[in-house]
Amino acid sequence: MNGNSTDSATVAPSEYFDLQTSGLGYLNRAREVPTRGEPFLAVDIAALHGAKDNVQYTRFDCIVRGKKAEEIVRRLMPDIEADRAVLVGFKLGDLYADTFKYTSGDKAGEIGVSLKSRLLQITWAKVDGEAVYSARSEKSETENSANDSDKHENASIAQPEACAS
Repeated sequence: MNGNSTDSATVAPSEYFDLQTSGLGYLNRAREVPTRGEPFLAVDIAALHGAKDNVQYTRFDCIVRGKKAEEIVRRLMPDIEADRAVLVGFKLGDLYADTFKYTSGDKAGEIGVSLKSRLLQITWAKVDGEAVYSARSEKSETENSANDSDKHENASIAQPEACAS
């Protein structure tokens, strides 16, 4: 055996650094993006930051990742399309900047920057100020059902309220 060969059973797992961002913001432009392979769900988030009396927004163009995040965004799509205020707590991963050239309007020919990310998790959601989803309450309901010995055999995972259409 020469010193340059690698035994696949002894190859160390990949190591990486994980950058995550959390905050709250409004969901906009939820859409199914067609591709040559699998289509994917995307959404824009207008994240809030700054002083409460002078709120600033930073826009993130996100690919929705994570089964639960996708389920919640799909459930909220009718509200987003109806221009309701859909405010969420979120966690993003793999943030990066992407440049593009404006092709029309006042900025035609100028270079713009888009912040791109993956939407990993939605921790809570409100539509027009009314709470419609909370990961914490869903987790508590699931734990309560599992811990209740009388209902344990028949316990089912509680589903968050569906958004009004």
